Amino acid sequence: GNFLAFSHTLEDKGFNAVVDIVLKGGFHATRACGRRWIERGSGGGVLSITTTYAEGGSPYVLPSAMAKAGLVAMTRSLAIEWGGHAIRLNAISPGPIPTKGAWERLIPGEGMEQTMRQSVPIGRFASKHELASLASYLLSDELSGAVNGQVIELDGGASLNGGASFTQLMALGDDALGEAFARMRPRGGEPGAE
Repeated sequence: GNFLAFSHTLEDKGFNAVVDIVLKGGFHATRACGRRWIERGSGGGVLSITTTYAEGGSPYVLPSAMAKAGLVAMTRSLAIEWGGHAIRLNAISPGPIPTKGAWERLIPGEGMEQTMRQSVPIGRFASKHELASLASYLLSDELSGAVNGQVIELDGGASLNGGASFTQLMALGDDALGEAFARMRPRGGEPGAE
């Protein structure tokens, strides 16, 4: 789960919803698999999907940035701890990938999409196909059996070119952003309102 909001207006409910889904959900699923694989001695692989702003930060997505940074720490920590059990943990940190759901919730207008695209050195966003191909590679023991504890950025070089995914939104100003955030709200009000 993710939504855009001014961090100073976040309600506990919205913050906890993202942390519970992303961080706690990722931990519980990973721990359950790890327990089973260690008991069986079968080995295994965990692939987490994080985001480029998990390590570099970004405005307006504080709960997501914090939760995904926790997944990065979990990936690296358990890669060391469980490596001797033939369990590999890696993560993919994609930048923006155009999907209808994400674009409607997270990108306020076509002009902002173009601005974000211009910050990508290769001139385009990664595709769902590229994400799936990288995931297949990282989960294949035959192709990537020695890859462990890595967080691979899939963002066309954008993180090397100044940045966080939503930094460009700051140019809109607080009033315009507030209006854009309001248009993105689900029916029923403020994301995370108590």
